[in-house]
Amino acid sequence: MQKLKAVDNHRVPRAGFVPQPLVPAEINLETFPWAPVRLAFLSGHPLALAQQAEPFRALVLLIAQAWRQQPAMTVPDDDIQLASMTGFGRDIEAWLAVRDPVLQGWTLCSDDRWHHPELATWAQQSWDAKKSDERFRAKQ
Repeated sequence: MQKLKAVDNHRVPRAGFVPQPLVPAEINLETFPWAPVRLAFLSGHPLALAQQAEPFRALVLLIAQAWRQQPAMTVPDDDIQLASMTGFGRDIEAWLAVRDPVLQGWTLCSDDRWHHPELATWAQQSWDAKKSDERFRAKQ
């Protein structure tokens, strides 16, 4: 499968500082029965009020898909996969047309995955709740 290059304005120069992942690799929420939805984040997102609905739709789908990734709430640096995850299927050009606004706020980290600080918080809080619940059940 061909990997397309990321749009230059999102690419972190590999010669310079590359941020560490915001979500630890062990955070896996695939089996978690629910995902938190921060309504203020979604309803207050700039794309929610944008003239075109397509970028916001793609963002919501990307967040939903990111939940099941490992680490949780991250996405790969691969435009073919991102197009599929955001509902564009094989229409890579349509994905690339909305890519910049959808990935606004995301950071490409040293694990070659896109991380978002708000979503990283959701993942960590959910992971902590899951581990706490597992410990509680193990004691009974």
